[in-house]
Amino acid sequence: MKHSRFICAVCAAVMLTGSLTVFPAEITAYAETEPFYICSSGNFEWVFYRDGTLVISGKGRMDDNEETPFENYNRNSGDTITLKKVIFEEGITHIGADLFYSGEDQEPEGDCKDLTSVTLPDSLESIGAGAFESCRKLKEISIPERVQHFGYMAFAGTPWYDDLKAQNEFVILNNVLLEAPASETLTVPDGVTRIAMRVVWSDEVRRVVLPDSVTVLEEKAFADCINLEEIVIPESVSEIGISAFAGTKWLADRCAENPCVTVNHILVDCYAVEGELVIPDDVEIIPTLACAKYEGITGVVIPETVKKIGAGAFMQCSSLKSISFPDHLAAIPPYICTECTALSDIRFPAHVREIGQAAFGGCSGLTEITLPETVTWSVMLHLPNAAA
Repeated sequence: MKHSRFICAVCAAVMLTGSLTVFPAEITAYAETEPFYICSSGNFEWVFYRDGTLVISGKGRMDDNEETPFENYNRNSGDTITLKKVIFEEGITHIGADLFYSGEDQEPEGDCKDLTSVTLPDSLESIGAGAFESCRKLKEISIPERVQHFGYMAFAGTPWYDDLKAQNEFVILNNVLLEAPASETLTVPDGVTRIAMRVVWSDEVRRVVLPDSVTVLEEKAFADCINLEEIVIPESVSEIGISAFAGTKWLADRCAENPCVTVNHILVDCYAVEGELVIPDDVEIIPTLACAKYEGITGVVIPETVKKIGAGAFMQCSSLKSISFPDHLAAIPPYICTECTALSDIRFPAHVREIGQAAFGGCSGLTEITLPETVTWSVMLHLPNAAA
């Protein structure tokens, strides 16, 4: 669901929503006409020009799934903003998911079916899923070198992306593999460093060979390739996202051998665990959401070898009653056990200093919690029944 928090004004000083906002007098001119509609949202400003140019300025990450201001304009003004060119200014690091996409079988947002050109800043690091999906006339876009994360279907349905696929069956941007052909043996080209979400989704794939250049497998990289039974994973892989191999024969076979599946000292999956999860002593990384929502886990023992635990690693494990952290851990990650309603026993690290946001929020089974004296900073625990 999209959310909106814009304060907007027509440049003729007629307000459409919210209260009067004073906008900077100096507006960077990119178009042949004066701006006619200006919106402010958090750290970002949207300036619309009559010739179809939109300039977005600000600092940091844009929110995902946020309603665009021209949606509000088109609903309330009786007029329609038609976009032809979008310019993101320097300082923006992330473009929000679904920014110009309204949903399947619907027209793109605010008539961006006429969008032909997008200018991205050198500061950009990531582009959210579906950000430009189905912008059917988008032909001109240059990807800055710093961009390393491309959300699923960020450019799907655009002529620009179709041209990339026509040039090479392996779609690669900044050494990130976005899409690969469905074949019995998939050999990823040398030089690729990251495998994006759902890089291939086919029951034809039975074997995948990754080169030594690959370091990251993103969330659901090979998920639901049901006949995938062999994966050659080099030692260079140091990060594996949640559900990277979900629904594959490879994962099912590994779980049959050991319900706690690891690769390169990374905990990959433990959905088959029933009872206490004793994480192997060679594990160093527990990824974000690694074991979230697994109902079979009743206890977790994390060894001293673990160096990094991602946010929400065991959240919403409804049967989880106890968890033991390694003594060297200095910070409890945010949301690690959020809504683990059966949780009643926590063994804190001997030297823990920080407890992340809502780490044990919604754990209604916790009637009392005693924090170690070493804790110097913590975010609200959200323990409705607990004393801290």
